[in-house]
Amino acid sequence: MDSLVLILHSLVRWAIVIVGIVALVRAVMGARGGRPWTQLDDRLGLIFTSAMDLNLLLGLLLYFLFSPLTKSALQDMGAAMGNSGLRFFLFGRF
Repeated sequence: MDSLVLILHSLVRWAIVIVGIVALVRAVMGARGGRPWTQLDDRLGLIFTSAMDLNLLLGLLLYFLFSPLTKSALQDMGAAMGNSGLRFFLFGRF
């Protein structure tokens, strides 16, 4: 299950990049060329936002449910605080 979520997370990342570039190019071309905002522009924005939300959800699932580092750190917080590698993956650079 975790490898499926990881693959989806990676694929959605590329969808975000592609849709974001297309939406940005259309917005810049429209602003410079005086083209009116169309329904396609609205849909691109909706797809971009939805893909970002989905990728955030998949990332949170990977972090909290499927990550062996997070699981081991959450089982014994005292030991995780003493281990710089676990502390980094649990809290970042705090």
